[in-house]
Amino acid sequence: MPSILPTQINEPPQRQFFSKITSTKNHNTRHFMSGNNTIPLDTHTATHRHPTALQQQHHLSLSDNSKFLLCCFMWYVCSSLSSNTAKQIMNIFKYPVTLTFVQFLMVSCWCALMERVFKSSGIKRPTKAIIQTIVPLSSFMIVGHVFSSISISRIPVSLVHTIKALAPLFTVLFYRFIFNVHYSSQVYTALIPLTMGVILACSFTFSNNLIGLGCAFCSCLVFVMQNIFNKKLLFKESKMGEHNPNKLDKMNMMFYSGFIAFVLMIPMWLYYDGYLFLIYRESVQLDVSKTRLLVYFLLNGTTHFAQSWFAFTTLGMSSPVTYSIASLVKRIFVIVMSIIWFGQQVSFSQTLGIALTFIGLWMYQKAKREIDQGETKANENSLQVLPTTTTSSLEMGPQQPGSIKKWIDNRLNNEKIL
Repeated sequence: MPSILPTQINEPPQRQFFSKITSTKNHNTRHFMSGNNTIPLDTHTATHRHPTALQQQHHLSLSDNSKFLLCCFMWYVCSSLSSNTAKQIMNIFKYPVTLTFVQFLMVSCWCALMERVFKSSGIKRPTKAIIQTIVPLSSFMIVGHVFSSISISRIPVSLVHTIKALAPLFTVLFYRFIFNVHYSSQVYTALIPLTMGVILACSFTFSNNLIGLGCAFCSCLVFVMQNIFNKKLLFKESKMGEHNPNKLDKMNMMFYSGFIAFVLMIPMWLYYDGYLFLIYRESVQLDVSKTRLLVYFLLNGTTHFAQSWFAFTTLGMSSPVTYSIASLVKRIFVIVMSIIWFGQQVSFSQTLGIALTFIGLWMYQKAKREIDQGETKANENSLQVLPTTTTSSLEMGPQQPGSIKKWIDNRLNNEKIL
């Protein structure tokens, strides 16, 4: 399999561009540990035996910061477009299972196309280990995305994403009662405004949109369970070694999770929607032309792929804390843009609820260091089975025995400096 690292000779121009955009050079100098020393990713720092903190800071050039900000902005825009175009489709084509089905197909197609065009590492041949790893992940994705599509078809996008902001609450409850991880009062205090904010934001729809609200809550719960599974799998993968044939990079991970989810969804799609399109085609009523609907699906599938790709890229360019804050800003961006997109009338109680949700999320980020420690401890105690907003990238190198604790200690020290 060809290397995914950029070469210096006879490199195709499109691959040079791809390497430049996806490169994580100069960003993760705090994440890779060997013994008591940090292994920097950039070649300049690697040539110095004892780089100072000031020297490392100079390596973070203006172009690096610009690339990170650009990736964040594109992540925000693509996430907003994906959610809002999904709502547009649901307003004129009320088949949420079909929407999810097409999204998975589009993601896998775009991954295969990107690998071919940019001549990256290529799609790996499927192995039994890869399939066994991805099938549970794809199952979570199917259930979570179907619930999300149903909720988007019934309630505003801003409300769906406000409800999804409850993910920290469910995460803490899972680790507390299932993995017996104890947290301080600061963590639980941060969850109070978060929970109250979501309740206020949802109060006006309790009587009329119970199905939409229920699906949004179920989607949030499923994605929390998926993230816990993701963390355990990432923790396990980080111990496999860099050259393990079953270790997947971000593009292969996206391709296999999307493609397997698409295949697994075929029976569900045929049962709920497919038979209508295949047998009773004339009975399907459309409020717009097929061409316009096709354009909506193409735009939604493309932005759905792009948001995942930019999320992985941003994750690889930043520390877990920075990425966690960036994801908080993304949620605010998506909620505000959906309100503007659809001209939604927001009451005072809803505005107060959304504001409280943002405050709760911010307080949660402030307490995140302790939460990360507890989750890492749970992963070490139950090493079974990818990434969330607080894990490092899928392309982590091998870990030496005991290096997880050193990684945490180093990260805490760096945060104290910040």
